[in-house]
Formats: sequence, C-alpha cells, structure tokens
Amino acid sequence: MTENRVIEILMKEASGELSHEEQRILVDFEAKSAENSAFLAENRSILNALPTFEMDESLFDADTALTKVKAKLKPTPIHKFKKVRSTTFNLQKWAAAAILLVGMATAAYLFLDATSTPQSFATGDQTKTIQLSDGSEVVLNKNSTLTLNDAFGENLRDMHLEGEAYFKVMHRDNQPFTVKVGELEVEVLGTEFNINNNPSSDKLTVFVNEGKVKVSALNTGTKVILNANESSEYHKQSKGLYKDNTVKTNAISWINDKLRFEDVDLAEAITDIEQHFDIKIELLNKSLSTCKYTSIFNAAKADDVLETLSAVFDVQILKQGEMTYQLSGGACGE
Repeated sequence: MTENRVIEILMKEASGELSHEEQRILVDFEAKSAENSAFLAENRSILNALPTFEMDESLFDADTALTKVKAKLKPTPIHKFKKVRSTTFNLQKWAAAAILLVGMATAAYLFLDATSTPQSFATGDQTKTIQLSDGSEVVLNKNSTLTLNDAFGENLRDMHLEGEAYFKVMHRDNQPFTVKVGELEVEVLGTEFNINNNPSSDKLTVFVNEGKVKVSALNTGTKVILNANESSEYHKQSKGLYKDNTVKTNAISWINDKLRFEDVDLAEAITDIEQHFDIKIELLNKSLSTCKYTSIFNAAKADDVLETLSAVFDVQILKQGEMTYQLSGGACGE
C-alpha cells in the first residue's frame, strides 16, 4: 500500500464510495493513536464542509506534497491547477482542501512509517476491555500490558502480553491469532482463553474456555494442544511445559466474579482465593491443607469468603495489614 492510498481512501469516503476493506484500513489507522483519531475527525469535517462539485484528481500534486513532507519542509499548498468545471467556488474552502491534501500526506507518512512505536494498552488498578480492529475482544487484568505488533490485522495478528488477559478471538481463515507471553507462544484460530503470567508466581498458565489453542515453549520447542476446559502450566525455573489435567473451576473468576469450590483441598481453595482478591493468606495449621471444601460465591468480598472458611474449619482470622491474612487453629469440618 502506497502513501497516496491513505489520501485516496479519505477522499472516497467523502464521496460515498468506500469499500469494506478501505473502511478497515481507516479503522486500523484511527486505532493507532489519539492523534490519528483527531486528525481524521478534523479532516472529515473539512471535507464535509466543502461545496458540492466534481474534483479533478490531478488538481493537486500529492507526490510533490509527500516529497516536501519527507524533507521536513513546512507544508504549503501545491499550486498545480487545471481548469475545473465549476466557474464559481469559495476560495478559502479550496485553499483548505489544498492544505488538507498535504496534511493527509503527512498523516499517511507518519502512519505508514510508525513501525517503531507499536500500539500498546496498559492497566493500573483497574481492568480494561479492549476492542481490537479485527473484531476480537481482550479483557486486560490489573497491572498488565498488551502490545500489538506493527502490522496487526493486515496479514498476521501478533501481540505480546505482560500480566494476565482474557481473549475472545474473532475467527479469520488463514490468519492465526498469536500471543507471546514470557517464554511461551499461544496460537489460536478462534476461541476464548485466559493467560496468566503473574510475575510473583513460578508458573505461567493458559486456560481454554472455548475452542482450541496450541501452546509452545520458545526455548525448548515443547508444544501442547489444549481443548475447551483444559489448561497448561509452564514452570519458569525448570523451563518445563505441561498439560494440567486438573479441573480449573476458577481460572476466569476475575472475569465473571464467581468462585466455586467442589470438594477441593483447602490449600487449593486458598490459592484461588488469593489470586481472585490479590491477597496473601497464610495457613498456620498445615494439617488443614488437605481438608475438603465446598462452597459457591457470587460477587463476594474477601472478608466474606474468609468468614466462611472460619465457620467451616473453626479457624481464627488475623489480618496483617491491608492485604495479608493469617489463619490459625481449626480442624477439618464434618
């Protein structure tokens, strides 16, 4: 795609001749940055304000304009006029159109040459839902970053994740969706899955909610195929990638705000509770680790869940600061 192509697309949009593929190109361009979005809005307004006439495509020399942009010269209207059919027009609006062409050439140049600044999304203490240009949706967990590759959506759909995210991937024939996270690569064609690369954990987990994914360890070449309700674990220290056959009931609890425990070991339940609420729980009475626990919580608070543990196992809860709890005493419930 040439730089003039971006100019042509905006002009075709103004005349109502935009194709579906050209619309996608504009969507990708707008998603690159807030500056691009503002640029499109401003220049669409200029185009819409122009009087109705038949514009001669050779009215302005776009190649000369692009040359001046690349040479970092001050953009000026290119006065290469040919006779037009309309004998009366608003001179100021035609001047605006000339500036618009040079401005569009500048934007096209910045857009097409912006390979050094990939599009990135980051979260702090709140989750964020991101709509990608291919129709896929990503829910980014707290303190996480998703970076798209430079040409996302053109031929490949590649990205890099730090932290945790839940993906709802729009299927596209012959266009795989690939996420690089840590030392893993996760490839899908159309599915919903969760990746958790908690920096404080030795394990990187992938859970498939729907569909199928391929998980590959980049350093060893090991691969596993995961179907719906299956998960994998990558051990960061040993570099081992394994298929995890245990049921991950709460793998996406941070998405649906539900916790469900069905006759699981208390130690496993505590791990899920810690991850869900981003807290630390120390079980002082280690003999309780294998006690079985069953309960369901919908949109519960951390204190409510811990109070239930206290009632079931007769443990005493001691809060250490804002995010740390100790459980002492107790016995297995009936």
